[in-house]
Amino acid sequence: MKKLLLLLLCTTTLGLVSCKKDNIIQETPNRTIILNIQPNQWVRDADGGTITASLGIDEIDELNVDIEGILV
Repeated sequence: MKKLLLLLLCTTTLGLVSCKKDNIIQETPNRTIILNIQPNQWVRDADGGTITASLGIDEIDELNVDIEGILV
């Protein structure tokens, strides 16, 4: 009985000691772009329900829009 208990204790100890915790840290390269829009730059759509303004930002391309995401 003692040998069986000792064997289980040794096996459990070796099993727990051999575990290693890995920390995976992913950094998201967020960027903030601040632009001022003048009141005369806003344009109302034909249906009158949406008001838009076009901004020329070189950092935003099709890849950013399709894969990453843009928050406004």
